[in-house]
Amino acid sequence: MNTDNIVANEVVQRDTSTTINWVSITLFIVFTFGISWAIWLGLRAIGVPFTIRTAIGMFGPALAALIVRVVRREGFADAGLRLVGRGHRGGWRMYLAAYIAMPLLIAAAIGFALLVGTQHWAFSENLHVLATGITKTLASQGQSLPSGLSAEQLALISIISQTALAFTLAILINMIFTFGEEFGWRGYLLPKLAPLGGIRAAIIVGIFWGL
Repeated sequence: MNTDNIVANEVVQRDTSTTINWVSITLFIVFTFGISWAIWLGLRAIGVPFTIRTAIGMFGPALAALIVRVVRREGFADAGLRLVGRGHRGGWRMYLAAYIAMPLLIAAAIGFALLVGTQHWAFSENLHVLATGITKTLASQGQSLPSGLSAEQLALISIISQTALAFTLAILINMIFTFGEEFGWRGYLLPKLAPLGGIRAAIIVGIFWGL
């Protein structure tokens, strides 16, 4: 079962008696888009690199949720800030599932794209491009390839290390920035839409998140 749906259904079970506050929802969405796009466009205008302004803009939903919660005096009881504890459905297994599910989904998506022919396996081409880039970078710095290693071998080492980093330390680093999204979309909008039902709420959140 999809972990997002499990979370959504848990929220529904807690808040089925709650009416939908469309005013707060509208304010949250307006603030989210306004803050995030103001950050992205503003930082772009002054020449801030794409990756940096994107990461900063990811805090837009969190800031929007914080503003609406304070202005509307809604509190933070349903903000999803509770860690695993007594009575928490799923416990540590939910965290493990969230950690494992995404790499499996990515692998499945890649496999499906290759199977239906929408993409082709370009590993050798990409490896060659990376190796060429490494050679040029070393040459521009007045250095040569390490003894006993070819450019392709260095490129392969780079790919393996980056992949390992992506599923270990990079997750901890990315958690800082993705919290800006989760605290807004999952911690605010999802509980507000919970009376519609878990599936409907998750779909609506996904649509706005995608936009």
